[in-house]
Amino acid sequence: MVAPNVLKLCWASLLLAPLAAASETEIPAPTGVPKPNLRPEGAEPQPEVEPWSAYEHVNAEEFNKALKERDYNLVAFTDKSIWESEALEWQWPYVKDQLPERYLSVDCTAENDLCLEHDVRTYPSVRLYRNGALFSRYRGPRMGDEIVKFVRRSIRPIVGSLDSTTLRTFPESDDVVFILHLRPEDANRGLYKRFHDLAVEYGDRYSFAIVGRDKDNSAEEEGEGAPTVLRCYNNRDKRQAEFDAFFDSVEGFAQFVKRCGERLVKTMTMPNAQGFVESKTRAVLYYFDADQNARARFAEDILDTAKQYENQLDIVVSNPLQFGDIVTEVGLPNEHFPAMALQNPATMQIMLFTKKEMDLETIIRFISEGLSGGAPRGQVGEVAFDEEGNPVFVGGGGQPEGQEGQEGQEGQEGQEGQEGQQEQAAAHDEL
Repeated sequence: MVAPNVLKLCWASLLLAPLAAASETEIPAPTGVPKPNLRPEGAEPQPEVEPWSAYEHVNAEEFNKALKERDYNLVAFTDKSIWESEALEWQWPYVKDQLPERYLSVDCTAENDLCLEHDVRTYPSVRLYRNGALFSRYRGPRMGDEIVKFVRRSIRPIVGSLDSTTLRTFPESDDVVFILHLRPEDANRGLYKRFHDLAVEYGDRYSFAIVGRDKDNSAEEEGEGAPTVLRCYNNRDKRQAEFDAFFDSVEGFAQFVKRCGERLVKTMTMPNAQGFVESKTRAVLYYFDADQNARARFAEDILDTAKQYENQLDIVVSNPLQFGDIVTEVGLPNEHFPAMALQNPATMQIMLFTKKEMDLETIIRFISEGLSGGAPRGQVGEVAFDEEGNPVFVGGGGQPEGQEGQEGQEGQEGQEGQEGQQEQAAAHDEL
């Protein structure tokens, strides 16, 4: 006899079988029934949202047409797969606003032949074309205001001509301005040509002008026969300088322009980055921060200190996201920013600073200690400060050859027992 529960299960299976079979077959959709309209009544269809882009890329035909029709064009050659091209894109709206109808951008992943034709090898590349031909390559920081200044000084005359009126305003017309106050008799000695040659070389970075001694009111201030003098106005760093030893040294003229025009606090770029790492004559202080505004504040705050150490130290600010290889090369961990590294070729050492408390007084102490050689020779390490505020070397990756023994033992004993000691860096100085 079959148990009642088993009979109930059998009957349940028979009843559910047709439903299970129906669920396995596709039920046809009803015909004549419109799809539900979820858009509010009277609303226009919304277009698909495209990714934001400041670039308005042109193709080869549009590029060549613009070069023929316009007197000048600023062109950004980009590669969307490269981070630096994306970083420049955030600066591009400012460029477009300041240079209306004078800008172009090219996506080299789509216009590869065009970029090869113009010998574009790095991305992004920013170039100025005048009258259909390449005029100048931009080599400065990829910042909107810097790029616009580059264009404006490039479309001026290579050497401007001033009189007593324009002389009053021209010194403040650019970040760096050079004005040659020239006696007529010195012009015949080749001085103007030398000045013009320097203007051609540095014209993408600085502005140049000339004024005759008979037009600069020098007779009233300096008397008749005032000598020829070159005046430099570095408005960016709030400093001025003069040079008059034109015939004492062939290279002195050019060296004056180079040194006075350089920033005291430099910005790391692709062309200059490796030069800092390989410096064998000057110490280098690196400041790494991904925040653009923080880098600008640091450069402003450290300016007076940079003037104090001008003859022995280069100070450079850098974006660690763009120059991660340099961060690694100087021995910093690629994770804690802001951070500093002081590279001293005289003592063959690099000192690192990764603490968040980075006020000006602390930075100055760090520089002083780094230049005086506070770390074991030939090592990379980190710096902390003792209770009296003195920098203390707390890192290091072992002694270089020939310095093992007592010196290394004393250095190790001096590091024991320090609270919050950072993990030692394992790399030797590669200078």
